Amino acid sequence: MTARDRFTSELKCPVCGKTGIAELSQEDGWSFSNGDQSTRIDFLPEGFFVVSKGDRFGQPDFHCTEHRVSARGF
Repeated sequence: MTARDRFTSELKCPVCGKTGIAELSQEDGWSFSNGDQSTRIDFLPEGFFVVSKGDRFGQPDFHCTEHRVSARGF
């Protein structure tokens, strides 16, 4: 079994202020690599959904379910 690096992504809707913390993991050694396909969302807080699997750094894009706007990072 391959080891996985685990990390969190803080989420906040810029419209309503709803916050949450998503838990993610990546195959060991893939962090910050272009074309990363190993990112997995292990936990997604209620009120948010995933729009895309990941950008070029493997970071998924999360949106608020109510306002449909990007909620990644704060």
